[in-house]
Amino acid sequence: MSFPRAIAKRGQSSYVCVIILHEIKKEGAVTQVSKEEKNMPARVITNSSQGNPAIKNQNGGIKAPIIQQNEQIQAKPVSQNFQAMAIHDERAKHYTGEERLDLLNTQLHRVRELQEENDYLQREVINKEKAILSTTDPLPLLADIEHRKTMIARNTGEIVQIYSSNKERLKRVKELEAQNSQIQKDMIVSQSKFISTNNMDERTRSASEFFIMKATLERNLQEISNLTKN
Repeated sequence: MSFPRAIAKRGQSSYVCVIILHEIKKEGAVTQVSKEEKNMPARVITNSSQGNPAIKNQNGGIKAPIIQQNEQIQAKPVSQNFQAMAIHDERAKHYTGEERLDLLNTQLHRVRELQEENDYLQREVINKEKAILSTTDPLPLLADIEHRKTMIARNTGEIVQIYSSNKERLKRVKELEAQNSQIQKDMIVSQSKFISTNNMDERTRSASEFFIMKATLERNLQEISNLTKN
């Protein structure tokens, strides 16, 4: 190899070595910077809002802001609302006539007669109260007003009695229907015992129970028919 070529080759290798050393120093600097960043304390971020401040913990981190909620909720008077709804429902049933749906035809006819009579009497009371203002002798009018109010009270009492007796009638019908349902189940059991057993005493007892329950069932059905007859 000639001397100029050797010098050129040596210079090229030196240049490569210089580049490698430069890269090594660069990586060392980056590594050192990363170590320094790890050793640096965590930055504290403060919230400028006064209503929701951030709180630092012991390690330099940030805790979540504390939101205070008012857990005291004023309860609405639910019982009063239900009571008002019940009163409104009763009035609605009265004005729509729903409360008269369960009445028998005879009861319904009588209730209508009494209510119409009360309406007429109430109008008469109002007219006579107006007439008192222009009369010189109000005593007869006052006596007539008291008499008509007494008749209104009597009619109202009869209406209440009709509704009360109708309520008892419906209650009795439900009791008889429930009793009949149970009797029918017991009759099926007695009939099964009569068929399945070979003991004559058991068969006799089952047959006796069956016919007693059948008679009770027929009697209850007759009573229900009488209670629901218009």
